[in-house]
Amino acid sequence: MTTIVLADDHHIVRKGMRAVLEAEADFRLVGEASDGLEAVQLVERLRPDVLVLDLMMPGLNGLEVARQVGKRSPQTRVLILSMHAGDDYVLEALRTGV
Repeated sequence: MTTIVLADDHHIVRKGMRAVLEAEADFRLVGEASDGLEAVQLVERLRPDVLVLDLMMPGLNGLEVARQVGKRSPQTRVLILSMHAGDDYVLEALRTGV
């Protein structure tokens, strides 16, 4: 079973993602964060297989969260979801290892 942490500052987005994930038998949602710092702390504590992450959040932005997660929990895969389509964001995420 794949364990997942969701991180997004919009409750409605987390609620929708939670519904999708809970419908899948192979996924288990183990935590939710509403800002970047909380996301890093949850990943350190829970060590999920996957972190689903918003790009723009209060505290730490998604790219900084991805950097910190890569150092603190390297086995956790990071998936960034965003409404921002700029190439700069994509390139920076790739440089981060996402």
